[in-house]
Amino acid sequence: MLLPDKHITISESILGLGCIVLELLTSYKDVDELYIEIGQLQRKGEIEAYHSYENTVLAVSFLYTIGVIEKDNLGRLYRCD
Repeated sequence: MLLPDKHITISESILGLGCIVLELLTSYKDVDELYIEIGQLQRKGEIEAYHSYENTVLAVSFLYTIGVIEKDNLGRLYRCD
């Protein structure tokens, strides 16, 4: 479910969720704040697929692993621009 394929759309994949997380990281946020914002987007219908807290953590872990986001001393996330 990390990458889209024949049966998984980009919006259902962790890679697609990672793109959404990057868009939401306009300021320092923790994972809980990101999950709440993703939930709001889901309720508005702006995200086609449902993503659990687990998926949000996986997307954040993926982005951190490839060096796109970092965390500060308080555990808040930010983009590496």
